[in-house]
Amino acid sequence: MRIPNSDRKRLTPHDFRRTAARNDIRMGIPQAVVKSLIGWETDAMFSRYFITDETILKEAGDKLAQAGGQSSAKVQALRTEAK
Repeated sequence: MRIPNSDRKRLTPHDFRRTAARNDIRMGIPQAVVKSLIGWETDAMFSRYFITDETILKEAGDKLAQAGGQSSAKVQALRTEAK
């Protein structure tokens, strides 16, 4: 699928599959269930195709802070590792 009058790359079914997995994780569905739904058999496949972005890291940091005051240094370290 190409977006008319756009310099954006061509979208593939693979892009939608990866987006579906990311959305499922954001909704709180366990990784094992997402892997089964998407058809990834191993953790290695999940790790390879599940792209962590700044939004996911911020959400994780917010949850950590709410759960018990994890230090902002730990959250910053996670953000740095993702880059």
